[in-house]
Amino acid sequence: MKNMAHAVVCSALIFCSQSAAFAVQPDNMGTGPAANSSPVTIDQNAAIERLTRNILLNEIKLEKFNLHFRIESAKQGRWKGLRFFSLQEINSGCTEGGLITGVAERGAHIHARQSRGLSENVITNGSNLPPGIGQVIGAGADGIELGLNGYHKLQASKHGFSAAQARTYVRDSLNNIDAEIAARDKLIEEHPDELTEMRKLESVVLNDHRNLPLAEFEDALLYARSRIAQQQAFYFLDIFKNATGASGNLMGFKALSDHRRYYNVSAGLLSTISGGLIMIDPILSRLCSSAVSKIQQRNLSKYQLNSLQVDTFRTEAHLNALREYCRSHKTSNDPRIASVLGRVWAYDETGQQFARHFDRNAQALIRGDRIAIQNMGSGLFVGASKIGTGVPLMIAASYERPVANSLIFAGNVSYLTGTTYSLLDNARIQYKREIDNHRLSAQHELPSQLVRARLARLEEMERKL
Repeated sequence: MKNMAHAVVCSALIFCSQSAAFAVQPDNMGTGPAANSSPVTIDQNAAIERLTRNILLNEIKLEKFNLHFRIESAKQGRWKGLRFFSLQEINSGCTEGGLITGVAERGAHIHARQSRGLSENVITNGSNLPPGIGQVIGAGADGIELGLNGYHKLQASKHGFSAAQARTYVRDSLNNIDAEIAARDKLIEEHPDELTEMRKLESVVLNDHRNLPLAEFEDALLYARSRIAQQQAFYFLDIFKNATGASGNLMGFKALSDHRRYYNVSAGLLSTISGGLIMIDPILSRLCSSAVSKIQQRNLSKYQLNSLQVDTFRTEAHLNALREYCRSHKTSNDPRIASVLGRVWAYDETGQQFARHFDRNAQALIRGDRIAIQNMGSGLFVGASKIGTGVPLMIAASYERPVANSLIFAGNVSYLTGTTYSLLDNARIQYKREIDNHRLSAQHELPSQLVRARLARLEEMERKL
C-alpha cells in the first residue's frame, strides 16, 4: 500500500509540473521571452480568432455608417436640379423678354432728336416689369433651396448624422477597434507559435483596413459640409442679387411712369450692385466652402481623427503578403490557415471598394474644380454685362431724353448679351447633367446606386463572417 501511495503521489507531481509548463504566465513574471511567453493553446487560438472577427465586423460596421452619413448629411432631392434650373430659366427668360422689348422700343427712337413719346410709351415703361417679376421668382427659388437644405440638416441631426454626432461615433468606434487590435497583438506576442508570422501579417492588414473607413469618413464629412456651405452661401447671395435687381427695375419703372429722371440714379445703382453680386457670388461661395472645410479639419484633429494619406498600393501589397503566406503553408491543412484564407476575400473586396471610391473622388475633384472655374468666368461675364446697364442708367439721369435714351439703349444691349449667354449656358449645363445622369444610371454608377450596392456587399460580408 505504501508503494502504491508513493507511486500515485509521484504521478500527480509529474502531471502538475507538465501542466504548469503550458500554463499562461501572469504579466508580472518578467519581461524576457522566456518569462512572458508560452505556446498558444486551443482557447487562446479561439480568442485570437474571435478578436480578429470582431475587429473586421466593427470595421464593416464603420463603413456602413460612413455610407449612411454620406447619404443623410448632404441629401439632395432627385428633382432639385431640375426645379432650380426651371425657376432660374423663368427668371432669365423674363429678363430677356423685358430687355428685348426695351431695346426694340428705344432703338426705334435712337435717331429721333427729341424722342417724343418715349417716356409716355406704355411698352417701354412696361419692359421694366418682366425682369422684376423674374427676379422675384429667382429669389423665391433660392429661398426654397436654402430652406430645404436647412430642413435636411435638421433631419440628419435628428437621425444621428450631424457633424458632431458623426465625429463622436467614429472616434468611439475607432477606440473600440484599437483596443481589440491591441488585445489581439498582446495575445500573439505572449503566446508565439509556428503561425505567429501569419498572425502578424494579418495584424498589418487589420490596421490598414482600420484606417480606410477613417479616411472615407474624413472625405465624406468634408465633402458634405463644404458642399452645403457653398450652396447656402450661393443661395443667400443670389437672393440679394435678385432683390437688388428687382428693386432696380422698380426704380426704372417709376422713372418713366412718374417722369422723374432722378429715379434712374437709384435704378442704376441697384442694378450695378446686383451685377457686382453676380460677379462675386461664385467666388465668395467657393471661399466659404474652403473656410468650412478648414474648420472641419480642425474639428477632426480635436477628436484625434487626423487626416490620413491612404496608400491603396501599399494596402494591397500587405494583403498579397498575407495571401502568399497562407497559400505557401496551406499544404499543412491547418484549420487556422483555412480560417485566415476565409477572411482574405473580405479584405480584398473592401480594399478594391475603397480604391475605386478614392479614384472616383479624385476624378470628382478635378471636375469640380473645372466647373467652379467655369462658373466664376460666367459670373464675371454676366455680372459685368449687368454693370454695363447700371452705370449708363446713373449717367442718363443727368441728360435730356435723346442722350439718356441712347445711354439706356446701350446699357440694355450690354445686359441682353449677358442674359442671353446665361439663358443658353444654364440650358447647356442642365442638358449635360441629365445626359450624364441617364448614362450613369444605365451603368449603375449613380452615387445612390453605388451606395446601395456597397451596403448590399457589406451585409453579405457580415453574414459570411
